[in-house]
Amino acid sequence: MLPRISVIIPVFNGEHTIEAAVLSVATQTYDNIELLVMDGGSKDGTVLMLERLSKIYRLQYMSEKDKGVYDAMNKGIARATGEWIFFLGADDVLYDKDVFKDIFLGGGLDVKNLDIIYGDVLLKEQNKIYGGAFNKWRILSKNISHQAIFYNRALFDKNGHYDLKYSILADYVFNLKLFADKSFRAQHISKIVTVFAEEGLSSTKRDMAFKKDRNSLIWSQYSLLHYLYGAIIVPFVDLIQKKVLAGVRKKMS
Repeated sequence: MLPRISVIIPVFNGEHTIEAAVLSVATQTYDNIELLVMDGGSKDGTVLMLERLSKIYRLQYMSEKDKGVYDAMNKGIARATGEWIFFLGADDVLYDKDVFKDIFLGGGLDVKNLDIIYGDVLLKEQNKIYGGAFNKWRILSKNISHQAIFYNRALFDKNGHYDLKYSILADYVFNLKLFADKSFRAQHISKIVTVFAEEGLSSTKRDMAFKKDRNSLIWSQYSLLHYLYGAIIVPFVDLIQKKVLAGVRKKMS
């Protein structure tokens, strides 16, 4: 039997985008999908849209006030029944109708022995692909887009859910913990999973709690060499890149 994939879409006031997100899941050619939409008590027409869509597609939704996107995602995890969990933004869409089938049926993966399967995302505004393979070193400088990751459900049973202390980057904190585990098994696939809308929450705000805790999170979970790289070299390189970019923009203005 095909492994069940639970797709969780957190949404708040997303009446203009949620239909496209839902349809991109509902029209997948993969047969064993559970679709859960977790609404944070929207004040626009989102709930009416979900009610209409639930009469057409296999869709479960709940609407209640929450403590942010990760609270909604945690509620989705608690309700999910699939062996694999995938998160899709309310303003994002799956790349094509065969994404799930290509990964779980056409990729030749031994999914029973993997913790995560992840691909790439297409940045909508830049028309640029973000992704590639990650390891203990690369995860210290940037995160995998959570719209490209399929998580084995057992990971949340083992490691707990997302920490609501981090309003924007709780998924990054979770992924840092995963990659620090020597028994962690991940597989990258060179495939675009999602078209990512860059104007979303994570692109427009900063997570100050994560900024404050970043170095201590690395120190508590990684080796000294990893810490020196993540806490000193990565920020230094980022600073230089920002200065160079600012200089280029100044010359062009």
